[in-house]
Amino acid sequence: MGFKSTLSIFIVAAALILYVGNKTLAGIENKIKETEKEIMKLEAKRRSLWIFERVLTEKKDELSAIQTVSTDNKFVAKAVATDLLESTLKLTRLRGKVFAISFDQSKDFPDLLGIREVSLQIGIRDYPTYIDLVNFMEYLTKGPFFVEGLYMGGAAPSNLAVGGIFKLQLKFYVTPED
Repeated sequence: MGFKSTLSIFIVAAALILYVGNKTLAGIENKIKETEKEIMKLEAKRRSLWIFERVLTEKKDELSAIQTVSTDNKFVAKAVATDLLESTLKLTRLRGKVFAISFDQSKDFPDLLGIREVSLQIGIRDYPTYIDLVNFMEYLTKGPFFVEGLYMGGAAPSNLAVGGIFKLQLKFYVTPED
């Protein structure tokens, strides 16, 4: 009977060791999954910062050129604003069209200042990830643009000249030359 009790104690101990070992492995697997999720979030944030840094670096020269745009030359002002937005769309991997609609005296500032505005419309047909779209919107809010209207799906007014699943109406302000 001593052998049977020793054997049963050994079997119970082995089962207990296997049970504890499985729990430990499950805990380690959960920690690995959590770490992988954190790495993915950090990678997305790193990519977002990298794109934003590229946009800022590339636009540094263009932004200094914008300040010297003549308010008398509407074609130059429209071209500068359109090119700036189109290159930003390409950098952020968005596919869309940019249209410069008008170049008028700004209604947002007193006439005495002589500030003019280029009205722009953007129609984004496709975007790879939601993060790319958010990066583009962050750039617009930090750049020389004012977002006048934002439309998703079919909610846009009929006077928009652009198509797409995401539409924007923007203003780009041009200051007078000294």
